[in-house]
Amino acid sequence: MSPVKFSDVFGNIELSSNVKTTLKNTLVDKVTFNKNTKLMYIYLSSEAILNEDCLNDFSLDISEGFDYVEKADVSLHYNFPCDNVGEVLHFYKDNIARQIDRESSICSNIFEKADFKINGIVITFDVDCNSAFLFRRRNIDTKIENLLKQRFDIE
Repeated sequence: MSPVKFSDVFGNIELSSNVKTTLKNTLVDKVTFNKNTKLMYIYLSSEAILNEDCLNDFSLDISEGFDYVEKADVSLHYNFPCDNVGEVLHFYKDNIARQIDRESSICSNIFEKADFKINGIVITFDVDCNSAFLFRRRNIDTKIENLLKQRFDIE
């Protein structure tokens, strides 16, 4: 399936106003449904960084809007070159913090206040030793890495 405008796929479905507004310029790359597990997988792409809180709302809208969908798993990928990782992190840091907040509000607070440095392909967040231990203990570092890989193809 070649990418299709979000409104062409989901335009006739009742969705929250923030979902319609935030996702209106995204593309739908792929939609799959597993009848056995009742899971719907929706793959979106965007050329602009979005407030990703709407992805959870979208997932809920889909699972509540279709009796046969138990859960919707929504994935988002950004379609723009990542030549400047620092610039991407500057604009995307709030979304990372919200993702971390789902795991740990303490880690999210620490992350929001942290400065970051980029040396080649290594991104370093300046936090104290206890905070670093907490991040590693809760696998927050790995979750940040996986999020950046999934969203931006940053290795």
